[in-house]
Amino acid sequence: MLDGKPRDIDICALVPHAAVRVYVMGERALNLEPANQGDIAAMRQIVAEAVQAGAFGFSTSRTISHKTLKGDHTPTLRAQEDELIGIAMGLKEVGAGFLEVVSDFNLPDAATEFAMLRRVAEACGRPMVFSLTARHDRTEVWKELLALSNQAAADGLRIRPVFPPRPIGILMGLLGSQNPFSGAPSYKAIAHLPVPERVAAMRDPAKKAAILADDRISGSNFPSLPASPSSGCSPSAIRRTTCRTARPASPPRPPARAAARRTSPTTCCWRTRARASCSAR
Repeated sequence: MLDGKPRDIDICALVPHAAVRVYVMGERALNLEPANQGDIAAMRQIVAEAVQAGAFGFSTSRTISHKTLKGDHTPTLRAQEDELIGIAMGLKEVGAGFLEVVSDFNLPDAATEFAMLRRVAEACGRPMVFSLTARHDRTEVWKELLALSNQAAADGLRIRPVFPPRPIGILMGLLGSQNPFSGAPSYKAIAHLPVPERVAAMRDPAKKAAILADDRISGSNFPSLPASPSSGCSPSAIRRTTCRTARPASPPRPPARAAARRTSPTTCCWRTRARASCSAR
């Protein structure tokens, strides 16, 4: 299908851990429960088959910055080491693919988290890349991670940091999960309203003044953001952004039980969460 579509750059696909985890574990994945051995075996087989079919590797997220619009964390946030190793062994079995990791590197600290990821790479023998970003709360942690990855390379492990070429983008708007007034109590009082009614309320001079006054008092529009976002952007830096693009609203989709709609784990998006439901795309 892709062969028949024009494009200006080459593209590749990674198997998404979140989608695979929800497909295999259902509600337990959404609740961040540990995977059992049966779950791990099923995920390993799916990943191995996907790589054999053409996927370039496997991608997982361990950052609290990846959330649904409702604020739910990614289902892979607390995946245990045995789960990661078990899935990675699927790559070893087929002799192809690499691992891509996004982590906050703060549970309990960068060295401990990196050591765990290193053990995963050692077990499967496949290459691994991880996102290396500056953090406003721990300004030197990137140096520690760079030193750890250099040591891993010296020891013969293919673990490489990935440097973003520019600041990580943030989309804000009344249709998104955040906007410049999300933390203002006066805005929260109308946040539940449909967008047209919210806009009308925000245009009211008294309500507008109240929202702006709340922001000046609080000193931060984003109290709901994590204390140590992996993007390295402070709330004040986010407020100064010039991006005002709102994400288009998704069309309503009736919930369906995961077991009833299973066609492929990669068609299952955890962001459409309806608790025990998983909408197939």
